[in-house]
Amino acid sequence: MNHVRQIKVLLLVAMMVLLNACAAPIDMAAQRAARVDVLTRDIQQLSPAIPWQEAHDFASVAVETSAELGLKYEVVLKPWLHNLSVVTGLKQRGLCYEYAKDLYASLKLVSSEHLVMYYVRANRGKINEHHALTVVVKDAEWDSGLILDAWRSNGNLYFAPLKADKYPWVYEANAPFASANATASTEPGAQ
Repeated sequence: MNHVRQIKVLLLVAMMVLLNACAAPIDMAAQRAARVDVLTRDIQQLSPAIPWQEAHDFASVAVETSAELGLKYEVVLKPWLHNLSVVTGLKQRGLCYEYAKDLYASLKLVSSEHLVMYYVRANRGKINEHHALTVVVKDAEWDSGLILDAWRSNGNLYFAPLKADKYPWVYEANAPFASANATASTEPGAQ
């Protein structure tokens, strides 16, 4: 009986090692800089009125905060496996809504005259429920911008046009982390 238990433990360890090999490490500084450049360009493409510096500041904070969160949460497994470690109590944080909340907390400090964030959710109530942010031009529809998802790639910020993303995003007017002291221009969903 003891021999069977040892085999089970070895199989579990082997499975975890294989799954761990699939996890993406946090981007190096040069990779993050390239990601900032692409996100800056994508933000500027939302409107010709957005100055390069404003887009770059926003992109820099988004990319760097995402990387910091991946390190802070000690993500070494695929995101869904990390979720299991949080749910079982092995890790304290790192669920997608926590990434969105923490990313929002950093981005709301970026001075922006042209951009606003919305909190979005996909697959509400299902096992694959997911949370993220979207950034849009002020006075534009919530779904006209870019999805910002720090969870999906273990702290390497994923961004793309929201309408082109694989998730069926829905705007959540009552973001669970919207602070009462946030300015109207940076409050998720405020316009």
